[in-house]
Amino acid sequence: MIRECKTICVSPNGRYLQLSDGQPFFYLADTAWELFHRLTFEEIEFYLDTRQRQGFNTIQSVLISENDGLHIPNAYGSLPLIGMNPENPDPQYFKFTDTVLKLAEVREMYFAIVPVWGDKIDKVFGIGPEIFDEANAYSYGKWLGNRYKHYPNIIWMNGGDRSGGGKNFAVWDALGKGIKSEDPNHLMTFHPFGDASSSMWFHDADWLDFNSCQSGHSMRNYPNYMMISYDYLRNPAKPCIDLEPRYEEHAVNWKPELNGVFDDYDIRQAAYWSVFSGACGHTYGTHPVWQMYDKGREAIGYVRYNCKEALHLKGATQLIHLKQCHR
Repeated sequence: MIRECKTICVSPNGRYLQLSDGQPFFYLADTAWELFHRLTFEEIEFYLDTRQRQGFNTIQSVLISENDGLHIPNAYGSLPLIGMNPENPDPQYFKFTDTVLKLAEVREMYFAIVPVWGDKIDKVFGIGPEIFDEANAYSYGKWLGNRYKHYPNIIWMNGGDRSGGGKNFAVWDALGKGIKSEDPNHLMTFHPFGDASSSMWFHDADWLDFNSCQSGHSMRNYPNYMMISYDYLRNPAKPCIDLEPRYEEHAVNWKPELNGVFDDYDIRQAAYWSVFSGACGHTYGTHPVWQMYDKGREAIGYVRYNCKEALHLKGATQLIHLKQCHR
């Protein structure tokens, strides 16, 4: 049976997400930032099948990767930009993206897509280089919006673990406006750096449909309910979510020898605190999976499992209960 994804929209009261037929949509995402950059089609199918069985309906991933995505090609030898020019995307690379979206669609799964990671706009950390400005960000956004406006299973996630203020504001704003100029019907949010929310800079932006915060990886018992409550009370009302809470198997404050790693208890705590404070869903992440770590790849941070092993960590199997109780 061929399945069909319905477009996601905001509820009339501005509090949650729903499908185009009016059915509430509980956003339950997994973090797979490096999926487009590192995996083959076969590996992606295995990953999607696993996450689908576990109850996830959305995958968060990045088109132009943080991990030297301008120089290191994807699994099929393609780079996203020709000559590192944002106004000249490589069609071969995006044919791969097209197929991945179709693989997700037949599984009734959505992709929350980050167009470009933040180090290509603001290299406070990461590899860079900074190649985006206001003009070419708008052009790249228009190109993406036009290419993907007919795909039903897309959410746009502007930003990329960076501030939306200062010199960055005009670039992110141009990227959001560029996408929406061609694709007004897909939802868009913004992925901020840790301890911040999209509402700090873009709550009133026409292109921002729902707010996202990042409670991050710095401490246990981080009160993400305070971030959700703040966004929930903003006017006009917009849905809100913690799209990057503490990842399972991520070293607490990046110091495993002092603090250990986040476990399934930490995962459940972040999820229940945010959803019971009014979030429209929740995002899960595990440290080996977001980076698609495997033997032969340099690990980013402290890693004890490869990405296939980490797909079955306890936290990943438990969040389906949260989703089911919101039907």
